[in-house]
Amino acid sequence: MAISVGVATLIGYFLDNRFETAPVFTIVFMGLGCAAGVFCFVKLRKMLKDKIGLDERDGRDQSGGVGQDP
Repeated sequence: MAISVGVATLIGYFLDNRFETAPVFTIVFMGLGCAAGVFCFVKLRKMLKDKIGLDERDGRDQSGGVGQDP
């Protein structure tokens, strides 16, 4: 997540220096980087949820293994 924000911010900073529009592109690209980071986080969470089968309500493992109350 930090990498997407950092790279996008650097791109915005470079564009601001190139076109002398500071801080417009830096702010816009920082926002895009944050959105990309959140999107990747949500995608990762969904993938992990599907892989290990966490229950949305209480976060317990539905496989009947460790972590299940008796």
